[in-house]
Amino acid sequence: MTLKKSEKILLEILVLVAGFAAVLVFFFMPEAERRIELQSLSEELETELNEKQLLMLNQTLDESCAEARRQAEKNYDYFYSVLNGYSIDEIINRIAQEKNLAITTLNIGEYEDASADFTENVEGELSVLVKSTVNVTVLGSYDNILEFMDAVNEKSTCLRMNLISITENQNDATGEQGMLATFRIYLYGINVELEKG
Repeated sequence: MTLKKSEKILLEILVLVAGFAAVLVFFFMPEAERRIELQSLSEELETELNEKQLLMLNQTLDESCAEARRQAEKNYDYFYSVLNGYSIDEIINRIAQEKNLAITTLNIGEYEDASADFTENVEGELSVLVKSTVNVTVLGSYDNILEFMDAVNEKSTCLRMNLISITENQNDATGEQGMLATFRIYLYGINVELEKG
């Protein structure tokens, strides 16, 4: 079967159109879509760059950063560095002296993980929370022991009394140290090192 000249021309035109369509679909369309995506990404990055440049020009940014660092140091001091073994010993002894109590025993334990003390089944949220168990036994009057307990509770929110046992002191003939009180106190802290500078 032979094709007429006009049929050959139509067939050639059809092949050219099909070839052009194939080139358009396989080469130009993906590149056009990629160009649109890149243009959109460029606009997003330009917006982000403008926001960051505005932040860099913000004069209060350094002041805010310095204030945040001061607050972080204050929180660190409050929750961790101030309440170490030496300072808790000093706090307990000072309060006992102010309340006319005699300390017979004072035991300050090592810090241990306390992440489960305030939350149930939460992983990782309080993994930096630690506690030290402080056991203290004092001799004195009942009223002074109650005042001691109140003073310790008011000293810091990092301290939590867990156990209180008050018994009569059988060895006191004077009546001045008529009661024997044993306290278990949990001392909480944050186990992180704050970077200096």
